[in-house]
Amino acid sequence: LTAAQRQAMLDSPWFGKLPASPRDEVLDLATLRHLNEGEVVYAKDRPGDAWYGILAGAIRLGASGPDGRQGLLTFLPRGVWFGDTSLFDHLPRPHDAVAHCPTTLLAMSAAQFEGLLDRYPVLYRHFVELLCQRSRMMFMALEAWTAFSLDERLAMHLVHLANGHGLRDGADVAINLHLPQELLAQLLGVTRQ
Repeated sequence: LTAAQRQAMLDSPWFGKLPASPRDEVLDLATLRHLNEGEVVYAKDRPGDAWYGILAGAIRLGASGPDGRQGLLTFLPRGVWFGDTSLFDHLPRPHDAVAHCPTTLLAMSAAQFEGLLDRYPVLYRHFVELLCQRSRMMFMALEAWTAFSLDERLAMHLVHLANGHGLRDGADVAINLHLPQELLAQLLGVTRQ
């Protein structure tokens, strides 16, 4: 990794707070993976084979319904680590992970991940905190789905996207993702119309 790439990961709110020894080991062991837009990182119902950190670009998480309609859960920005759920519970992947744009990942194999946890049991506490953050976000999303209007949900998603993918220019913020109306509709669970 370049110094700038290492710093990008250290600036991550969760990863940057990890103890230095395991954090540095992750950065030393993980391999770079470059993806083109639309390239699949992993597919729903496949075994968990690696843990990933986003160095550049964005990953979208989603899945297809029984009728083939696409559902979009979220967009993950730079600095976020993902794919650990299936490494902990040894169940298949719960969703698809796809590069939303040209994306660079760090990848650590499942065996390396297990070894890291064996060497640094203190990491379990940090993963519990991460999983609690994700649970809170899921409950907030469920609450929004059941208690808020479509306009309110759209506003909430736009704020979330601006926080994770926003580029500031004075008081203005531009979401640094190509988001056609169809993707926004999938994110909200509605049709484009």
